[in-house]
Amino acid sequence: MAFNVGLSLQQPDEYHVPMEPLWVHCANCGHEWAVCGTPAPANDVSRALKAFGVCKMCRIQPRQVYMNRRPRTVRPGDSLGWLLYSFDTGTSSETMYHAITGTLSQRPRWRPGVPGDVQDFGRCYRLMKTMEVPMRDGSVGWRQFLPKVADAYPMWKPFVEAWDELCGLYESEMGQPQAPKTYARLKALGVLAERLV
Repeated sequence: MAFNVGLSLQQPDEYHVPMEPLWVHCANCGHEWAVCGTPAPANDVSRALKAFGVCKMCRIQPRQVYMNRRPRTVRPGDSLGWLLYSFDTGTSSETMYHAITGTLSQRPRWRPGVPGDVQDFGRCYRLMKTMEVPMRDGSVGWRQFLPKVADAYPMWKPFVEAWDELCGLYESEMGQPQAPKTYARLKALGVLAERLV
């Protein structure tokens, strides 16, 4: 795929990987576009984002343009594989997924992880919310399976024990540019998790 962004984004010779698009989306109209290809030097990516950070469809201000493709709603019946390898997945949510489903990652050099910041926790939160569907036994969602995550990965124990508290903090700070209470709690739990590794 070629990217015509008006900037010369060259990969160093040592990169022998195909370029991937760096997607952004408009929070106002939902339009998506690729501003450049990656991997690329951070300065070049920054220039591309500044040059092409205004939506061509609705001309909304750059503050309403967000990284990645726009969030998609996952509906019952959608493939879990689609969810797992979508843009809204990180190491911590993938760790949860593999622990609960009993599967192994197919990604090379993959390592389990805990949520290190609010964005990481948000991906875990959305995974659990997505799986709030009725189960055959009458229960709802994956919440009941959280102990499996701590059993498979002991570093998750503090996060599993504080899950409801974390969800409450996250929900109370949703929509704010920063979530200081959620972040502080995640950092405190991260310290406990390091002792369990």
